[in-house]
Amino acid sequence: YFKINENPNLDKILINKNFRFYCTCSFDKLDSLSDAFLNRLTVIVIDDQLENIEKQELEQLVKILIVQENLNIQINQELVNELVDNIINTEFTMSKVARLVKCCAHLSKNFPNIQPKENFNYIKTLLDNSVNVDIPIEISKKLQEKFQKYKDKKFEDETFYIDSQKIRDLITNMYICMICKINICLIGRTGIGKTHLARTFARIFREENEFDICDILFAFNTESTMENLYGTFAFEGGNTTIVEGPLYKAINEGLIFIADEFNLAEESVIQSLMNVLEVNSQSSKVLIPGINRIIPYHKDCFIIICQNDSRTKGRKLLPNSIKKKIKI
Repeated sequence: YFKINENPNLDKILINKNFRFYCTCSFDKLDSLSDAFLNRLTVIVIDDQLENIEKQELEQLVKILIVQENLNIQINQELVNELVDNIINTEFTMSKVARLVKCCAHLSKNFPNIQPKENFNYIKTLLDNSVNVDIPIEISKKLQEKFQKYKDKKFEDETFYIDSQKIRDLITNMYICMICKINICLIGRTGIGKTHLARTFARIFREENEFDICDILFAFNTESTMENLYGTFAFEGGNTTIVEGPLYKAINEGLIFIADEFNLAEESVIQSLMNVLEVNSQSSKVLIPGINRIIPYHKDCFIIICQNDSRTKGRKLLPNSIKKKIKI
């Protein structure tokens, strides 16, 4: 039985034999828990390192990670071999390996003619936030058609910047992040064109819907709340309805969500985005903060964060938990 001292009408309840209590905690918070609490738990430490893993075990792990992406493709053994050869005997963490495999698998599906070695080298360089990234020719050719199609639809004075090779390379890398299901963050000084670039990206790669909408831009500030971002409840005709916030709508309809001036928001609002960023191929539903409703996460939803450097007055550092989930 479990005693409930606060309830005089029901001071104890029967504990189901199948009841179990699990909790998670980061290493740096573990020491802040009392010994009295810890002594009643079995503590299991999960390390992020892949130490002393055998080649055969690593190959099996890589295949499992590819299958978990639900890409409905036959596993490319040459790609598996390339991944294993480059990961074995390195100090890659489990999270980095999972990200590498995931991105290489998505790239292989969308660009099957790219050789495994070129695939791996491109993805690794991209994820390492390197300044110079050699984009495979097959990707450049496909994107060339996209750029030209966009220019043909717009006035020349609206698209002159698209002719810049640096801009094209940046947009190309953003596109690869999108097909690999990795949300991104654009950081730069005021007026450099981060938001305009994000909106241009949306218009190049997404068809506008019947209302001419392919993205949702939400400008954050110090007063932004989770209700502004995700939505709230309203009463209509005696019934409770949900008024969708911009991020709720983007998740629901598969739009590109542009989080403008993101690091101006309060810590609690910034941290709430983790709920959304945790969604992956194995978990296609998301719990909407504040509303506490679980909804399907549309496969086409993509998040672009735009913000100034944290050294700018009033800006906040992105939590490490969020940095690990996005491409900066």
